[in-house]
Amino acid sequence: MPKGMNKANILRIAAIVLACVHFPVANAFVIDSSTNVGDTFDVSWELLSGASDAGGIINNTGFDISGGATFEYLGTDGTEIGFELTLSNTTGSPSNSANTGLIGFGFGTDANFTVASWGDSPSVTDTDKIVSFTGTNSSGVPTSPSTPTNRFYATAGGGSGGLAPGESDVFEFKLKLPDVIAPTTQPITFNPLEAVYLPQPPNGTSGVGGPEPLRVAVPVPGTLVLIGAGLIMIRRRLLAGT
Repeated sequence: MPKGMNKANILRIAAIVLACVHFPVANAFVIDSSTNVGDTFDVSWELLSGASDAGGIINNTGFDISGGATFEYLGTDGTEIGFELTLSNTTGSPSNSANTGLIGFGFGTDANFTVASWGDSPSVTDTDKIVSFTGTNSSGVPTSPSTPTNRFYATAGGGSGGLAPGESDVFEFKLKLPDVIAPTTQPITFNPLEAVYLPQPPNGTSGVGGPEPLRVAVPVPGTLVLIGAGLIMIRRRLLAGT
C-alpha cells in the first residue's frame, strides 16, 4: 500500500468518489398502491453531435439534440388510469437549430392497454402541438384505439414540424385498464423508449422522400452504474479487511 494510503484514507477517498459519481435514476417508473395523485416522474435524453442514434443514423446537425418528458399521475377510477404528459425540446439555441423539431415520443408498459382518451390539458396554456396519441405495434405502426397494446406514441405536429427548441407541450391521456390489472393491488410499469426528431435541411441527412429522422433512445447510462457498483465493492472489501 502506498505511503500515507492506509485503510482509513482509502475509505475516505472512496466515500468522496461515491458522493461525486452521478447514479442515474432508472428510466422505468411503477404505479402501485403507494403512488399518490400528483406524483411525477421525469426522464431526459441527449444525442451528441456526431453520435449515432438508435437506428445508426449520425447526428450531423452540428449541435447536440436533447429533450425531456414529465409524467404526472392523475389517478384511476378502477377502469381507467390517467396521466398528464409534458414533452419538451431542450435542444440548445444555435442559429441553425430552429428547424430541429421534436416530432414524437414513445413509451412501453408491462401490460396491454387501449387508449381511452387523450387531449390538451385543460389547465395548461401551451403550444397544443400533440396531434395524435395512439398505440403502436413493435414496428411503430399505429394500431386501432380498440386494439390492446403495450406501446404508445405521442406525435407532435404543427406548422414548424413538431416542438421547436425551447418549446413544450402538455396533454392528458387515459388508458383503459385490463380486467386483470388494478394498480391498487398490482404494480404497473411504464418504460420510456425513445424520442424522435426531424432535422430539416440543411441540418439533417436527407433520406428517400425527405429528411432522415433521428431516434434518440432513453436508456440508463450503464457505465456510471458499473463505476458506482465497483466502488461500493472496493469499500466493502476494505471494511472486511480483505
